Amino acid sequence: MEGCRMMDTFAEHEIVLVRKLLTSHREVTGSSGIGRQPRVGDQAAVVNISKPDHRILECVDSDGRTLWLAEFHVEELAPPLDAWNFSVTEVSAGAYRAEGNGPRRMHVESTDTDPDKALADCREFALRYPK
Repeated sequence: MEGCRMMDTFAEHEIVLVRKLLTSHREVTGSSGIGRQPRVGDQAAVVNISKPDHRILECVDSDGRTLWLAEFHVEELAPPLDAWNFSVTEVSAGAYRAEGNGPRRMHVESTDTDPDKALADCREFALRYPK
């Protein structure tokens, strides 16, 4: 699998990325009023190992509120993109631009009213070019 170490076990407390979604809708819990479905490119922490090949992940927003808590198969996960640097800035009232700079001078940008979505969009692109 490109971009994924084959022997990853994704231990508790490890930071991971959602690499793909084997199911488009899953049971999730989240903070009141902001909970949502996971997206490719979301970054989350492993909070529990539910089965040998499944992990419970928690994704939080920039204020520390839980966006989602859900179970994933390890095939859906990827290690962090260590070769990439990401940033998010507010470019006008309620509009955010996420940028990513990666290997081989690669650059990606995304603008959205949701800073977490803009960042996830950049990570989704970067997952195709992890090194």
